[in-house]
Amino acid sequence: VPFLVPTRVGGTRWLPHVLQALEHLLKSYKAIVLHMQQIQNSDDPSYHKDTSRKAKNYLLLYLHLLLDVVRCLGGLSELFGQSNISAILNETQTAVDVLNKYLTWPGSSLRRIMEGDTTMFQGEKLSGRSNTFKTARRDMLTSPISSLKQKIY
Repeated sequence: VPFLVPTRVGGTRWLPHVLQALEHLLKSYKAIVLHMQQIQNSDDPSYHKDTSRKAKNYLLLYLHLLLDVVRCLGGLSELFGQSNISAILNETQTAVDVLNKYLTWPGSSLRRIMEGDTTMFQGEKLSGRSNTFKTARRDMLTSPISSLKQKIY
C-alpha cells in the first residue's frame, strides 16, 4: 500500500495562520458574541448573565495570552527554516525568557485588555478577573517552555 502525503505539508508554516486567525477572531469578537446570543435561549434556567460575562472575560484573557504566545513563537518558527544554528539557539533562549516572563507579567496584547477599564470589550460587558485564568496561564505556558528548553539543552 503506497504512503500518501497530503499536499503542501512541507511548504506552510502554521503559526502565521494561527496568528491571523486569532487577530480576525478578536476583531470579529462582537459579531460572534451577538450571533451566539441570538442562538442561545435566555429563558433556559441554566443561563446566567453573570456566568456568561465571566466566561467572556476568561475567553478574552485566554485569546490575548494566546496571541502573545503565538507572536513570540512566530519569529522562532521562521528561524527553524534556516540553517543558522547559532541564531536558532539564541532566539530559542529569548523565547524561553519571554514565555517565562509571561508567567507573571502580561505580554503586550494581554496587558491592553487587563489594564484600565476591563469591564467592557467592543461594547460587551465583562465580569471579574478570575483566579482560574492564572492557573490556565501557567498551564498554557509550562508546556512550550519545557519543550523549548529541551531543544536548547
